Amino acid sequence: MIKSYYHGGYPLIWLQTAEYSRAKQHIHKELQNTGVKIYSWDISNGGVLNDDAIEDTTNPTEIIKFLEKCEQNTAVIAYNFHWFLQDPEVVQALLNSLGNFEAHRKLFIVVAPVLNLPAELTEYFVVTDLELPGEKWIREVIDELKTMDEETGQEVDISKTHTPAEIDEAVKMTKGLTEFGAKNAISLSLATKGKLDPKTIFEQKCQMVKKSDVLEIRTNVETFDDIGGLDNLKDYTLNTSRSRYSKGVLIMGVPGTGKSLICKALSNTINRPYIRLDMGKVFSSLVGSSEEKIRGAIKVAEAVKPAIIHIDEIEKAVSGSTGSGNTDGGTTARVFGTFLSWLQDREPGGLYIMATANKIELLPPEFFRAGRWDALFFVGLPNIEEQKAILNIHSRKYDLNEEPGDITGWTGAEIETLCRVTAMFKENNPGFTMKDGMRYVSPLCKTAAKQIKDLQEWAEKRTIPATSQKFTAFSNARAVRIGGGNGSGKVN
Repeated sequence: MIKSYYHGGYPLIWLQTAEYSRAKQHIHKELQNTGVKIYSWDISNGGVLNDDAIEDTTNPTEIIKFLEKCEQNTAVIAYNFHWFLQDPEVVQALLNSLGNFEAHRKLFIVVAPVLNLPAELTEYFVVTDLELPGEKWIREVIDELKTMDEETGQEVDISKTHTPAEIDEAVKMTKGLTEFGAKNAISLSLATKGKLDPKTIFEQKCQMVKKSDVLEIRTNVETFDDIGGLDNLKDYTLNTSRSRYSKGVLIMGVPGTGKSLICKALSNTINRPYIRLDMGKVFSSLVGSSEEKIRGAIKVAEAVKPAIIHIDEIEKAVSGSTGSGNTDGGTTARVFGTFLSWLQDREPGGLYIMATANKIELLPPEFFRAGRWDALFFVGLPNIEEQKAILNIHSRKYDLNEEPGDITGWTGAEIETLCRVTAMFKENNPGFTMKDGMRYVSPLCKTAAKQIKDLQEWAEKRTIPATSQKFTAFSNARAVRIGGGNGSGKVN
């Protein structure tokens, strides 16, 4: 793209990458045969041409003025120049030089790992990414490697000690890493395992998640056996999440009904990493930083697939998108737009996105568009059979063997709380019962009966029930049967 931008007359280019050596090679390759003379610059060395330093150019404004004095068809690659674009003098120097750069076909190319443009320059920079190493490059690296043959003690080519299927799997796991990361992950695998070990390589990919401030990778112990009911949702996710055609599901419903738990359990059940995207951490006060964070999170997520991506309480992040122009300069709308475009346009397979939401009314209509999700599920209040299953799970967990009072309409989280409270009291008061513990729990079926009823009525015609029975809406703690299916059965 650098060559195209040059011929298109763009004077300012931002190449976003942390791979400086590859960036330099890429730019030189793109501009070869164009007659462009290429200088490099960084704050330590100043301007450099063919290893020859240019005097008095370590100051960022001086390299801009230097390029202005150069003959036409000249380019400067400025490494990590984002550090200096908060300086008004540097910004103004670029603005003052734009006419000269355009008239004489000069390029000022910023190479930086992040995008951090001041508002004054946003209009003039064109932004592009350096693509990560592809499968062909990875195979070439592997073809050049040698390992020790255990029988002969001699060095042999990797291809002679691995089957084609093993090499294919290693290549698959390596894709998404930088050149530096790929070479080191492969070398680590050979050094520690004596072979191309996909698990070791993938663990190095997970380092990318650990370095992200909006993504979190977790190891879960939960299984589907820890969830009472939700048979429709379990069956659907188990049968589709590993498909090469899958994208993911949006799970809506009553708080405390197991929406987040099923995301964790699925990752453990199908043996895929669980990565949580915290949309709240995406937003920043720095101009352009929020948009950069969501783009960075998407890039990392795509790199570490296959994985489960869980976005919890997503409505909190997108609810203000329609009016954000009046409140945050449009930041929320831009972040939401980037996220929606990714959901719609990304290639299926590899990443299974599971977004959960409690307050459906806060989600904008475009969020439900077909193609962004494979299915929309609703998790309502548990039916009687689900409540029995949930009670059995937590009774075993807290070593209880007794019946509670009337828990009609209680959620799984409320039943667990009842069991935990009872177990706490029993430590000092063995005669304490579950019926005693009920006074310390305020179930939503009593405190938010109308909201739950409205929620379930909304979901009846718009979503798939998480449970394969008809649901029950609760009003004033009394079970009221309404038609359709949204995730719970009738409670007597």
